[in-house]
Amino acid sequence: MTTHNPHTAAKTVAITGGARGIGYQTAKELIRRGHRVAIGDIDEARAKETAAELGREISFAGMTVEEARERVDKLLDDAALSDRREIRLVHGFGEGKLRKAVAQLLERHPLVSSWRPGGPSEGGGGATVVELKD
Repeated sequence: MTTHNPHTAAKTVAITGGARGIGYQTAKELIRRGHRVAIGDIDEARAKETAAELGREISFAGMTVEEARERVDKLLDDAALSDRREIRLVHGFGEGKLRKAVAQLLERHPLVSSWRPGGPSEGGGGATVVELKD
């Protein structure tokens, strides 16, 4: 289950040393929980790569359909604001509830150009790859 912390919900969490190791894992977990994260590292290029990597994907493990919808909508907005053109949504296989809910949201979302099931190296049917409009 996703944990909600009202003290950090509307804030950006800064992670120093966030490009690798425990800082990377902390940033990844905070993003999974719905927080905005700023990555800092002594290796500036690696920090930028890590921020770009972590901002392109979201996993819905343990989320309800409503939580997943909110997170997808937020990720789409964040991606559009940062000029990302493709994101990956990892919903897993399960009963298909999350996959169906995500598909319904993507069908009518104004920022979405197209979407497709993930390829073999992208999570297959357990993921959805979304292309955003220019």
